[in-house]
Amino acid sequence: MTDLYAALGIERTADLATVRAAYRRASKKAHPDMPGGSETRFALVKLAHDTLTDDKRRRHYDETGEAEQNPVDNEASAALACLASALESVIGECAQIGRDPATVNLLEGMRIWIRKSLAAEAKQRPDLERMLATNEDLRARFSEGVMRQLLDARARNMRVRLDQIARNAHTGTAALALLHDVTFDHKPVATPHLTLAQFPGLANRL
Repeated sequence: MTDLYAALGIERTADLATVRAAYRRASKKAHPDMPGGSETRFALVKLAHDTLTDDKRRRHYDETGEAEQNPVDNEASAALACLASALESVIGECAQIGRDPATVNLLEGMRIWIRKSLAAEAKQRPDLERMLATNEDLRARFSEGVMRQLLDARARNMRVRLDQIARNAHTGTAALALLHDVTFDHKPVATPHLTLAQFPGLANRL
């Protein structure tokens, strides 16, 4: 059985950020153009990254030792879902202010929605990291037993949230990239196109 964790040089408990950082390092060394690299090594490192950064695939691998070679592109699906949410939010905002969406800069509104979502989540990370550090300090002050178990569960929940923030950041970046070459032909109107200042009610989550 191929050890995907060993392929990246990480522990089985590694969080999402650790997996991504390890992949960046390992992929450079494994690349066919590098000394000691090869297509086989590079493919293994890529498989490790794709498997261990996807919750469902990672769970399946941890339970069975099997890694799917060609699964559905979940990252692309997540990026499309993010764009769909952004579009619905902007169109909904237009309905609230009585504006025809065809006269609005929809692409700008979608980009604003995604960036605001990412910024709001990014603000949570420092607080979560401080809470996690405090949690570890408290855990060390208790003797073995139920209190450590409670704090361990609390730490797991915070790590899950940190991983979710990292995934959402990756998804949002991928969604913005999908809009890079897209254009939108506004319907001519007498009033100016809707801009950033006119989108006060955009949602703050992905």
